[in-house]
Amino acid sequence: MSISTLKEQSLISFQKLLKLAIVLCLGIVWFLSSLTPALAANSSPTEAEASLNQIQQEAKKTAESDEPRSLNTMLRKTEGDGLNAVQGSADKEKMKNPENSENLETVTEMVDKKLKNVFGN
Repeated sequence: MSISTLKEQSLISFQKLLKLAIVLCLGIVWFLSSLTPALAANSSPTEAEASLNQIQQEAKKTAESDEPRSLNTMLRKTEGDGLNAVQGSADKEKMKNPENSENLETVTEMVDKKLKNVFGN
């Protein structure tokens, strides 16, 4: 065997190993990404289901009624803590608002901070 033949064989085997490594890495990434939604679920499904069932029942009742709702009916449903006439106050505490977002960093501030870290300004 000549040296050029050995070089060609080693190059071919290196290319095969590289292809195998790439395929294995992509397979691992694909597998882990399919697990992410399952790992991300941190609440029981029945928590959200209760408020959604209430919203669904209200929407069904409204859709099945023969008459359109009056302005007074709509205003009564939104009085107090109601977000809107259909949703009511469901999940209001989970919504972002100025009161529960005071100490959070804005997207603009995060981007500026990262750019300063990258460019050193």
